[in-house]
Amino acid sequence: MLKLNIFVITFLLLFTVSCSSSNEDLKVGALDHFKRGNQLFQNDQPKAAIAEYKLAISLDPEQERFYYNMGLAYYRLVLYKQAADAYWEAISKKPDFSEAWYNLSLTFNKLGQSEKAFMAYEKYLKLNKVGGKQKLDKPPKPKAGQK
Repeated sequence: MLKLNIFVITFLLLFTVSCSSSNEDLKVGALDHFKRGNQLFQNDQPKAAIAEYKLAISLDPEQERFYYNMGLAYYRLVLYKQAADAYWEAISKKPDFSEAWYNLSLTFNKLGQSEKAFMAYEKYLKLNKVGGKQKLDKPPKPKAGQK
């Protein structure tokens, strides 16, 4: 009985290590497709980029950047409905993804959905404010006399 328990525990440990290793392999493969998609997008091949982003998503569906970049490619192809869907998916993965909110507002505007465009833009503005002040891209430089 003790040998059987040791065998079961060993099997479960090996199976767990094997599964986590394959999950890491999937994530690495997803990143490879994502990078290929980015290269294709930069080379003005948005259709091919979308195919790579879809492959990346199939391997790791939790990465908001995969959906976001796919939205950029759809937008470039003037497929605004698909772009909006991709941005929404990115936002569902990361609700404070301000760039996705901004691009969603632009996309809704292109779709003639002004109310939704204003809602998304307001969300973008709220995410880019800290303590009632607009966030700065760069830290402010010290003024004369400050250290």
